[in-house]
Amino acid sequence: MTTTKPVSLVIIDDNPLNNEFVTAALTREGLKIYSACDPMEGLALVYKHHPQIVIVDLALPTMNGFEVLDRLRAFDPEIEAVVITAFHSSMSLEQVRKRNAADYLNKPVPLAVLRERIGGRIDAIIKREQQRPDHN
Repeated sequence: MTTTKPVSLVIIDDNPLNNEFVTAALTREGLKIYSACDPMEGLALVYKHHPQIVIVDLALPTMNGFEVLDRLRAFDPEIEAVVITAFHSSMSLEQVRKRNAADYLNKPVPLAVLRERIGGRIDAIIKREQQRPDHN
């Protein structure tokens, strides 16, 4: 019997209610979700668990989301970073694109959009992991 390595996701948002909402919306079999309200704690989770997806808010205490994205890229440029922000602007969108984020969503994110955009990424990664010849 073969088993697939779980896909992991880290959420970095200073609002614990947002973390709970995203976790509840995206929870599924084959997915491990970690979350942090502090960006340094969130990056520690990234370094420890090496997730395939990181969801990051732009407005964070002690370090902004752009710096988090820079550190993610330095650690592993293949991590799919998804930015969720209540402070949408053309400048922030441009900065997010420069940092090769996989997606950019405006808060409040409707549940259906969250499940479609991020859930679709999760499903694709799970499928890709299942098709790897070395998954066991």
